[in-house]
Amino acid sequence: MSKTNLIVIILSFIISTTAVLAYTIYRIKVVSYEDIDLYEKEEVAKVKQNLKDYIDIAYSTIDSYYKSRSMESKYLEEIYGHRLKNIIDVAYTMLSSKAELVKKGKLTLAEAHAQAANEIKQISYDGGTGYIFIVDTTLPYPKMIMNPIEPSLDDQVMDDPKYNTTLDKKNFFVTFVEIAKTNGEGFVRHKFTKPTQDGEEIPNVPKLSYVKLFPEWNWIIGTGIYIDDVIRETIEDIKSIIRIMRYNNGVGYFWIIDVSDKSSPKYAMHPHDSSREGKVLTGKMSKLKTRIDSFIEVCEKKGSGYIEYKGEKPTEQGFIQGAPKLTYVKRYKPLNWIIGTGFYMDNIDKTVGKKKKAINQRIDTLIYNILIVTLSIALLIGTLNYLIRHYFFKTKPKVADGRDKTPTLKSQKSNQIQIPNKKVSNEALSLTLKKHVSLSMGVALIPIPIVDFVSVTAIQMSLLSEIAEKFGIPFSKEKVKSLLFSLVGGSIPVAANMPVASMIKSIPVIGTVSGLITMPIISGASTYAIGQLFIQHFADGGTFSNFEPQNAKEDYAKMSEEGMRIASDLAKKRA
Repeated sequence: MSKTNLIVIILSFIISTTAVLAYTIYRIKVVSYEDIDLYEKEEVAKVKQNLKDYIDIAYSTIDSYYKSRSMESKYLEEIYGHRLKNIIDVAYTMLSSKAELVKKGKLTLAEAHAQAANEIKQISYDGGTGYIFIVDTTLPYPKMIMNPIEPSLDDQVMDDPKYNTTLDKKNFFVTFVEIAKTNGEGFVRHKFTKPTQDGEEIPNVPKLSYVKLFPEWNWIIGTGIYIDDVIRETIEDIKSIIRIMRYNNGVGYFWIIDVSDKSSPKYAMHPHDSSREGKVLTGKMSKLKTRIDSFIEVCEKKGSGYIEYKGEKPTEQGFIQGAPKLTYVKRYKPLNWIIGTGFYMDNIDKTVGKKKKAINQRIDTLIYNILIVTLSIALLIGTLNYLIRHYFFKTKPKVADGRDKTPTLKSQKSNQIQIPNKKVSNEALSLTLKKHVSLSMGVALIPIPIVDFVSVTAIQMSLLSEIAEKFGIPFSKEKVKSLLFSLVGGSIPVAANMPVASMIKSIPVIGTVSGLITMPIISGASTYAIGQLFIQHFADGGTFSNFEPQNAKEDYAKMSEEGMRIASDLAKKRA
């Protein structure tokens, strides 16, 4: 091979390797970035699902708490009943004490009635909106004994249709009497006029009343709580509950925006900054208006949804401006609220950045390693070219009679081996064997561990293929590979040393030098032994199918020792 051809081969190899490298790196980067994109999408999907789940929990908490205190709630009596009962118990005790005085003759019945009614009239609570009234048990309509907020009703029969405001449209005073006579006490839901602290009255306000019978005087005493007061109290309770709700190790929280007036939305509750609550988003807070408008828009269209924006991220060191955030919002219609929570996405962005950086570092390392291997192989090509030209195919030395001095096959008795219907030339077999022994010694110089061992195995497969062809024996790649591994894998001492000698090269400096010295001799000996063993087997009429590796290992070991001498002689001649 000329120097020009060698340079062309090396350059072609480097160019093709570079092209393969470039494509490989491109594919690695594409696949890796696809994996990162998939990771990012999966993480965002997890965040979205988590935000939705958290808001659903907060929403359910608000809804159950609110509905439990509505006019229709079956739990209203359980929640507020003890409070109303306690108030009525105070009035009942006062009546009992007056009745006892009547029994003792210290008061007349009329005096007791007057004193009791007057004293109960003075009882008030909830800023004056809470009071106690007294009616008798007369039917079909009872008479008002005492009403502190409407004295004009005293001694009046309560038959006005305006009192037909129970849930089933009955006169609630009549219902008071029916319940009290039947059960002694009970609750009634109805609507009634509500007095305010400034003296005004609000008609038809939902109310829960509690009444109790005082049987000695046939009086019914009662009081009630207005549902709007309950709602206000409930709203404050809800805010308190949501304010302290946390998730994600205390980092995640919820906020509530009141959109009763869409043109002037305001925070109903913000756990980190209570100063924002109740204030219209103007002035310093106007920068939030656009963001909140987007919350309102998505809630009006879908009832809930996700919004992406950049906000202030609280940290131990202070606030980080412009942190990317994903927020999920949901509307609670009964209170005209928007409930929201969010997640700062910079943590995912950082993770994605780290993954991309790691991929780029791996690609840089891959490029470096492949370049080293490419240069090593290019150097190997040149080295093998030199060895082949100067040693493997140089002019054979002649003896006096002009014959080739090449070692002949073991036990060679004639120029041909006779087998049924075919003559095989010993000279052809010898040349084939020598060629493959030389090649196996050459590839054993490859400085890469395991690669040299695999290359020697490939040459041995090629040797057996050519020998089988000369003998007319069918060749099966998988069968022959299995026979080789069975034969070489358990043979001592030479064959077992081939992989060991290959791995020795991985030891820096000493291993490389030692492997380059021992591996060619061992590889050549192994190849010689395999060739001789199968030539004799085929000459005796055998095939690959009836070859028994376990029975041949002893002969293989002996032939390997002879092969060591022949390989050493070849190495010396080429040195």
